[in-house]
Amino acid sequence: MRNLILLLIGLFLGAMGATVVSNTLQQRSAYARGAMNVMQHH
Repeated sequence: MRNLILLLIGLFLGAMGATVVSNTLQQRSAYARGAMNVMQHH
């Protein structure tokens, strides 16, 4: 029972970490896309 609870906690924390990393990567590339759009119009 203890192993199952630890497994579920680990899966939950891993999913939360993956969400944070993916959001960070999307925000970084959003700035680059915005800069390219501005440069395209100039």
